[in-house]
Amino acid sequence: MSSYDFIFGLKMQIVNEPKSNNKVYNISDIHFDNDYLIIKVDNSILKVKISEASNKLAKASEVDKNDFKISPSGYGIHWGRLDEGLSINGLLKMAQ
Repeated sequence: MSSYDFIFGLKMQIVNEPKSNNKVYNISDIHFDNDYLIIKVDNSILKVKISEASNKLAKASEVDKNDFKISPSGYGIHWGRLDEGLSINGLLKMAQ
């Protein structure tokens, strides 16, 4: 089941599905706070410095940063306008 959240007038798709055998991670929230990407994964909060995760995201506008899709399996996040994707495994290694 998908829902749409509107933040600062921007549409973001958040996929809220029960974790199944095929789902790697359950991602329930993604947002940006100053220089950080904040992600709620499996009831844990990841905080990753944007510039360490992606040069493209670090240079992106707010509109482009907030235009993302979460993979159905929960494995990663993709920013279509930026042609950028990040895996949750990689973000877990960088998280503070």
